[in-house]
Amino acid sequence: MSLRADLLAARREQLLVRSERLRLELATDAAELSARFGLVDRMAAVGRSGIVRMLLGAGATLLLFGRTRRVLGIVSRLLVVYPLVRRVWRLFSPRP
Repeated sequence: MSLRADLLAARREQLLVRSERLRLELATDAAELSARFGLVDRMAAVGRSGIVRMLLGAGATLLLFGRTRRVLGIVSRLLVVYPLVRRVWRLFSPRP
């Protein structure tokens, strides 16, 4: 019976060593993928931001109404005020 226990203990050690090696390989691969797709992640974050939505809305308004100067004036004023509004919104919005 002790031979069987020794075999099982040796097998367990082999599996633990293999598991550790596979974990390290997985962590290395994940870090490489993260570095490779970092730019894509940042671009997606910018695309989801409120400023892009505001700019798209202003562009659509500009195309629909054709009053370029007036729309650009409104957009430029909104762009100046937007960071302040965002901070106030975050201050008063409920946190999860």
